[in-house]
Amino acid sequence: MIKKLFSTGCALIMILSVLLIFTPSLASDSEPTTRSSRSTSTIEVSDPIRLTSDSYYERGQSITKGGGYYWLFWGRSTDETGNYDTGDPDGATYDTYFMKATTLAGLESGSPTAVTGADNIYQGQTSCVYYGGKVWVFAADENDGHGIKAWHSTNGLSWSEHDTGIDACGAPHLWATVYDGKIFLVYNAVGNKLEVRTYAGVSWSSADDASSNEGMPRFYEDSGGDLHMIWCSWGMPAYYIHTYNNGWSTTPDHSITGTENDDCDPTLFQIGGSGDYCLMYAPWDGTQQYIAAWTAATLSGLEYADSCKVTAGSYGGSPWVDMWPIAFNDGGNDYLFYTSERKDDGTCGTGNIWYMPVDWDTYNNHYTYIQNAIDNADPGDTVIVHDGTYNEQLIIDKSLTLQSGSKPKLVAPDTRSTYTFQESGYSWDPLIFAYGGSLSGSHVSGTGTISVTVDCFEIDC
Repeated sequence: MIKKLFSTGCALIMILSVLLIFTPSLASDSEPTTRSSRSTSTIEVSDPIRLTSDSYYERGQSITKGGGYYWLFWGRSTDETGNYDTGDPDGATYDTYFMKATTLAGLESGSPTAVTGADNIYQGQTSCVYYGGKVWVFAADENDGHGIKAWHSTNGLSWSEHDTGIDACGAPHLWATVYDGKIFLVYNAVGNKLEVRTYAGVSWSSADDASSNEGMPRFYEDSGGDLHMIWCSWGMPAYYIHTYNNGWSTTPDHSITGTENDDCDPTLFQIGGSGDYCLMYAPWDGTQQYIAAWTAATLSGLEYADSCKVTAGSYGGSPWVDMWPIAFNDGGNDYLFYTSERKDDGTCGTGNIWYMPVDWDTYNNHYTYIQNAIDNADPGDTVIVHDGTYNEQLIIDKSLTLQSGSKPKLVAPDTRSTYTFQESGYSWDPLIFAYGGSLSGSHVSGTGTISVTVDCFEIDC
């Protein structure tokens, strides 16, 4: 049923669970040298897809493509079913798992399978590449003093262990990529620094110092063919980018100031594979860990870009950890893989692997729940909601437009909050509740006028 309903009274616009407000939607060369506090009039929302759902903590995912398959690797704990609030995921034991599929979407129904021999890896952190007709997964082996090992396979049915010759390393964060016909492997070395070694099919090169500090590194080859290493270190509120030039310099080419004291997990990519640069990262603010992004036309422009949210790391007052963002481009389409403790009901659970298309403008703030976007919107803003199913009760206390970006579906939660207002003695549990005036507990009173447009949503009550 589609109806247009405006109730004045105490300036209340209310949509009961069987009604929908439907009105036409109104549209609302050089890099800067200082970071601005630009506020945007558009906020976007996407619905992520859970790829793994084990009751034991899962994290540290990596993805590659080769041999006709998409390969997803991650670590699954053998002893942690809680989260960072109730347990100790960092101190847990992890084994390596993978899924493969002929399409990216096929991973959504993939069958998790253990990588034979790749057990007890550091914090579940993996990095994978496809090289020499084989898929390779790298991890720090806790059975061998944090020595870095690789396991490779042609088909995922049997695995061979490969010794990199790196017998021990510091805090064993690592990352691998294929560049210039070789595997490049960066890792935290003994002595609190980052080193890079390469493998051309026979043996590993000697180590090349890439930074004078340890950190959480990633590689990215840009559309111009340049290889970049980006890293950060816990407790150092900055991100550093080094560009390969037949070797590495320990002096970064670019430095981007972080947003929190504890920033981590950077991933760098270009929009669509060749567009603007986007640096996503996962800062910890003392309550929750969330994912944010800087976007700019050039790498140097990232130093002055506005930070925009990607996820909130919370919902309805329940905080959790969103971390380890990994960008992946497939045929010009960008995807974000990440670890999240969110549950389907919007509360905190254990860690699992999620992903979503980067189908929004990364210059805009972005959330994975509509209510988070509403809460962080300014009066008059537009919230664009992309394809997906959103199991939420929406509470709106300001003028704004909820606009569909594709075909979003709003589903009534099994349990909804109830509200009363001064003109009526009845209690209401609406799917969308928009009001002027003041809300005290569950009672609306006073006067005020807001204007709300909800455009082209499918409602399932």
